[in-house]
Amino acid sequence: MKNKIYLLLAGVISVLPLSAVRTNLYRLIFGFKIHQSKIGWLTVLNVDNVTMNNASIGALNFFTGPFDVEMKEGSSIGGLNFFRCGRWASGMQRVGKLLLKEEAIIVNQHYFDLFGTVSIGKKSLIAGVRSQFWTHGSISSDVDIVIGDNCYVGSGVKVAAGSTLANDSVCAMGSVLTKKFKQENILIAGVPAKIIRENVNWRENWK
Repeated sequence: MKNKIYLLLAGVISVLPLSAVRTNLYRLIFGFKIHQSKIGWLTVLNVDNVTMNNASIGALNFFTGPFDVEMKEGSSIGGLNFFRCGRWASGMQRVGKLLLKEEAIIVNQHYFDLFGTVSIGKKSLIAGVRSQFWTHGSISSDVDIVIGDNCYVGSGVKVAAGSTLANDSVCAMGSVLTKKFKQENILIAGVPAKIIRENVNWRENWK
C-alpha cells in the first residue's frame, strides 16, 4: 500500500506547474536532497533516494523501484527515459543506483534496469535513442555497469550486467556490450562488441 501511495503522490507532483514547485514538494514529502536543480513536467520520481546538485531532469521520464539516484553537478537527463527496478528486489538486500558524475548526459528514449548500479562517468554521453542497460539476469553477482569518463555510447546499444567501458572510449551504435573493456581510448563495435580501433580521441575527431 505504501508503494502505491508514493507512486500516486509522485504522479500528482509530476503534473504540477513549475520545476520549483515540483522540486520543493519532492524535498518536503519524499525527503529528496535536491539543490539548485530542475525536474521536468510529467517526470515521476518514485524511488528510495534522490540527490541532485545543479543538475536537471527533462520531461516525461519515469523512475520507479527500490533504487537511488545521484546526479552530480552539471549532469542531465533528457526526456522519455525509463529507469526501473521491480519491487521484488526489495527482499534481496540490494539497492541499485543510477549515478551520473559531473556533466554526464543521458539524452532521450533509453531504458535502464537498476537492480544493480549504473555509473556514467564525467562528461560521458549516452546518445541517440533506445539503448538498454541491464543489471539483472546474470549468473554472476557482479552485475554493475560502469561507463567511464568522457565516453560516447551510440544509439541502440545493449549493455549487459557486469559490463565496463573504460575512459575516453566509444561504443558504436547497435553494439552489444557484454564484458569489461578496461583499455582506454578504444572504439568498440559489433555483436558482441569487440575492439576495432585503438588510440581514439572522439571529441577531437568529431565531425
